[in-house]
Parts: sequence; structure tokens; C-alpha cells
Amino acid sequence: MTSYLVVTRIAIILWINLTVMPAAVAFDAIEAELARRGIEP
Repeated sequence: MTSYLVVTRIAIILWINLTVMPAAVAFDAIEAELARRGIEP
């Protein structure tokens, strides 16, 4: 039973990371562009 809970926990964490990743990449790109233009975020 414990092994199922561990696998489920890992699956949930991976799914959340994959879901949030596009937003993180977009925010990084926006911050990089602002820094390139010399604007402090």
C-alpha cells in the first residue's frame, strides 16, 4: 500500500511540474526581454 502512495505522489508532482513548466518558460522569456531592453522588472 505504501509503495502505491509513493508512486502516486511522484506522479502528482511530475504532472504539476509539467503543467507549470510552460508558464515558467514564458515568464523567464519575458524577464529576459525586459532585461535586454534595460527595464527592471
